[in-house]
Amino acid sequence: VVCLTGAALANAPAGTQGATIVPVESLPPPDNAAATGADAGAYRLGPFDAVDISVFQVDMLNRSLQVDSTGYIDFPIIGEVKAAGLTTKELGDEIAAELGKSYLRSPQVTVYLKGSASLKYTVEGAVKSSGTFPLEGRMTLLRAIASAQGVSEEAKDRDVVIFRTVDDKRLAGMVNLKEVRKGEAPDPQIYAGDVI
Repeated sequence: VVCLTGAALANAPAGTQGATIVPVESLPPPDNAAATGADAGAYRLGPFDAVDISVFQVDMLNRSLQVDSTGYIDFPIIGEVKAAGLTTKELGDEIAAELGKSYLRSPQVTVYLKGSASLKYTVEGAVKSSGTFPLEGRMTLLRAIASAQGVSEEAKDRDVVIFRTVDDKRLAGMVNLKEVRKGEAPDPQIYAGDVI
């Protein structure tokens, strides 16, 4: 990680105190990138996540469910199934195995992540609608700012900061939004837990 020093550090935006300031190109992904949206297939379900479950050719078993605070879902016929800690594929395989024991022959179960309680990022500052937003698919800085309805009139396009925690250290990646919009700089990827 290359740190900014001297004049660059002196001109850093307010709010970056206590963070190591790095060029956005040097801002590494978080340690848990698989669990923060970089690879949805590797995401492990947690309490309060929402899932859509479909059983092939058995429409009456299709459900939208939320993982409860203890990590379980209550599925028709088979009852409670532990979901926390499993990927969507593993949960589908578990439900299929339980249904196959005595209810259905070779059931095919598909589970989709509908909403995550932990896959979120925050946009604050000079935007029209600051807040915390769900991370859906691959998110970039421009898409994240668009989800906050764009920058406000008083925004300084050259002073956009992405805060991220890596190895228990708070990093601040500096980016010039005007350059990103013009295609002169890459549009950095946003991960769950990032604050823009």
